[in-house]
Amino acid sequence: MSNNISSKKRVEYFDIFRGIGIVFMLMGHVDFGMKFNIYIHAFHMPIFFFVSGYFYNPDKFKSAKEYIIHELKALIVPYTVFVLLCQPLHYLYTHEFDFKYFILSYFSSNHNRIDVAGAYWFLLCLFSAKIIFYFIDKYTDGILEAVLILLLTLAGNIMTIHLPLCIDSALSCLLIIYVGYILKKNKDNEIVKKIFAIPWWILIILFVVNMIGIFYNGYVTVRTNRYEIIPLYWINCFTAILIYINLSKILENIKFKPVQIVCGWLKYFGKNSIVYLVLNELVIFAVSIVLNSVVKMAGIGMENAFVSYSAKVLILIATMIVLALFTELFNRTKLKVLLGRF
Repeated sequence: MSNNISSKKRVEYFDIFRGIGIVFMLMGHVDFGMKFNIYIHAFHMPIFFFVSGYFYNPDKFKSAKEYIIHELKALIVPYTVFVLLCQPLHYLYTHEFDFKYFILSYFSSNHNRIDVAGAYWFLLCLFSAKIIFYFIDKYTDGILEAVLILLLTLAGNIMTIHLPLCIDSALSCLLIIYVGYILKKNKDNEIVKKIFAIPWWILIILFVVNMIGIFYNGYVTVRTNRYEIIPLYWINCFTAILIYINLSKILENIKFKPVQIVCGWLKYFGKNSIVYLVLNELVIFAVSIVLNSVVKMAGIGMENAFVSYSAKVLILIATMIVLALFTELFNRTKLKVLLGRF
């Protein structure tokens, strides 16, 4: 979720695209039910691997060392800072701390959940995937590069052992990065132009077909490397990415004021996605405690489905507001170094 795009060169519908991914992530962590999770887990985190591939630009870096240092700053610095931050918070809440589990969590957080906030696995996974992809792209090209990417992705998909640095999950995401990269390299190709300009009525058909495919395949998740029917997973994943990136372009061009306001917020989420990733579960946790206390004091029963769902919507909205405040705090102060922005 690192931001490598200058404000002058931003492709803003990609910010909307990333913003949609952030909203789905927030809703998943608030927990809108298993069916909703089945749907979003098929593609919502792969969105960010696709964007990373689309904006991958090795020419910006003079050497592998410079590239690795850049990614360490952008991904591992915030990963380390917020992993360490979460440990005392967890201890204060539970009075439990297992040092061995903490070490295992730090080096393989997709399989050993980091206490209080489990989303940090993504930063470690994206780092590993980008470094692996960098060296593949550096030393191979053409058919050899494509074949190697496919083989390593398949290895990641079927891998049953858990590797450090989330390498197993990272391997399974190489194809997503590669597809984003290839589409960007060929953005002037007529076929690629059509891929990014699908009519709305075709998108509706694709959405229905995609929904059926996702629920037929069942629950998948990149974090634990679970994909069920692997070919169907890939069809579902890329179809959903195709749908939402085209939807983002359509939304950006709608001049209706309420839609423009929504797009503005989605762009904001997309541009500041790193803040939303590292803090969202902590904020959701805190907001939920406050709301549950208020509900309890008011004597309102959460057993009612409508009340429960309304509470989750309130938690989601409150979380977005609080995270926006944190975003401004980071962007306007030296605290941005905690996010790897030196």
